[in-house]
Amino acid sequence: MVAGVNGPFRRGLSDEFVSALRNEADKGGWWTDVLADRGLLIAVRDEYLNVYWRGQSLFRVHRNGKALAAWTHPKYLLNPALSRPVRFDGRAFRLGDLSSRALTQEYEDNSTLEMMKKAAGIYSNSEKIGVHAIATTNSSVVDVEIAFRNGGDAKRGKLPRADIAVIEPGADNEARLVFWEAKLYRNKELRSDSGKAQVFGQIEKYRTVISAHREALIGSYKRVAQNLIDIADMGPSGLRKVSQAVRGVATGDLALGIDDPPDVGLIVFGFDQAQRADAIHRASLIDAIRFKALGDAGAITL
Repeated sequence: MVAGVNGPFRRGLSDEFVSALRNEADKGGWWTDVLADRGLLIAVRDEYLNVYWRGQSLFRVHRNGKALAAWTHPKYLLNPALSRPVRFDGRAFRLGDLSSRALTQEYEDNSTLEMMKKAAGIYSNSEKIGVHAIATTNSSVVDVEIAFRNGGDAKRGKLPRADIAVIEPGADNEARLVFWEAKLYRNKELRSDSGKAQVFGQIEKYRTVISAHREALIGSYKRVAQNLIDIADMGPSGLRKVSQAVRGVATGDLALGIDDPPDVGLIVFGFDQAQRADAIHRASLIDAIRFKALGDAGAITL
């Protein structure tokens, strides 16, 4: 099977996990606030969730029996509204009562979530912000940050990691699983003195691992399609949209497949009108793939 960061590639939540999520939604707390925030991206993993804000994982959510257990990074709990100067005597920082107020201790209401988002936004970058905008405005997206282990290369920094996966309509009663690599216009991986940019090698690597293990991917994303519908139904009606192709895969009305060779496209974004021709040119240097080039990532349609 395909290997992910910690073992075989799998995606999907069990019925027990989905039930725990529904129970949590009924309580009207933090999970209800997450569901009601369309700007947050909920990504299904292997029996856990990541809740993303601009590429930063605000919550990692697991099941703990019939309940949920969630984790966050302490940097997202730092109060970005703190402004009072802190005295420094040359050795010690005199925090005073700030030492107990700097970190959020309890989740109170939606204002806590907004504070966490603001804190997390400090650690993001333009490329992650763009990918997040694409993923949250396209109802066909079923995954982000898709990591594969390529052969014996198990180092996290070398893992092939596609940015976006979508399910789109195919011929007859079929749907296709398509992957996209997204790059900011100024990303050096789009440029090469030899004419063969580094992104080309990345796309070929994705194709290799996808081709070798397509059945594991197809099985995983069938389950993910159903999970995304279940999650959307927990929140406010119509807020979290799921495309008809994703729904068709979930119900079995559409057979999910992967093209041969796998369809891996390139998105270039984050450029102005003067740079537009060059952006399209750089994307088109990659032969035999789809590409999209648009300055505003949030306006890109997949």
